[in-house]
Amino acid sequence: MNPLQIIIILFALFAISRVILRFKDRSVTLQALFFWIILWLALILFVVLPGTAGLLTNFFGVGRGVDLLIYLSIILLFYLIFKIYVKIDNLNKEITKVVRKESLKKK
Repeated sequence: MNPLQIIIILFALFAISRVILRFKDRSVTLQALFFWIILWLALILFVVLPGTAGLLTNFFGVGRGVDLLIYLSIILLFYLIFKIYVKIDNLNKEITKVVRKESLKKK
């Protein structure tokens, strides 16, 4: 195992520990906990068994494992951006409701 593989595995384990801590302090839902743990464990699997990525690239018809990783990363980033957008939009609506309610109380 080369140093880069060790660093990636240690980082993934660190990230899993952070997700578990966020779940314990109720900052992360159970659904998000499973999502992130599966994501980080998949990364560890691909680092430990590089041939696994080759099987997936053949299944998806992509030339290289790195290309598949980039495609999946872009899809994941778009999904997370969408979730953040929805959350910000909901917060904006809630703030508007609170401000309207408080302004009507003052009149």
